[in-house]
Amino acid sequence: EELFVSLLMDAEAISVMDETVRVMEFFYDYPDKQTWLNYWRASPGPTFSDIDGIDITGWRKANGKLYQVSVSVPHELPMTEGAYRGVDLYWGYEIEPILNSSGEKSGRFRMTLISQTILNNWLPNFLAKIKIGDVLADYVRTIERTANQKESEGKLGYYLKKYGFQE
Repeated sequence: EELFVSLLMDAEAISVMDETVRVMEFFYDYPDKQTWLNYWRASPGPTFSDIDGIDITGWRKANGKLYQVSVSVPHELPMTEGAYRGVDLYWGYEIEPILNSSGEKSGRFRMTLISQTILNNWLPNFLAKIKIGDVLADYVRTIERTANQKESEGKLGYYLKKYGFQE
């Protein structure tokens, strides 16, 4: 689960995993090594305008669970030309390890993703509601595949250190 969150925080990894992301840039690291300010720009498809946003994003551990959360700061900086400002009212993962019969981590986890994003694009609400679940599920599956790939490449330690999970 820590590698999963590390990949969510990595601009290069996100850009490779999500083909709609045109720009993902983390431009301020908070001293706690768990919080970042980032800019993102996504291109949902050929008939839609780009959406961009500025988020404070980070992770925390509590009660045996891992949380990764983002919230937008929608009016701090102007939109990029040609893009609509998307606003993540909240975007968050709750990740809970699944324990084996001995009460130890099994290497698997249960995850809940909660997202309330205002697209501010001309995509009709009924269409957004129909498609968004599939899009988010695909996003999670893509990160899972990438995490497995990074782990098999021996890059687990690199990501865990980079995002504050290991010293």
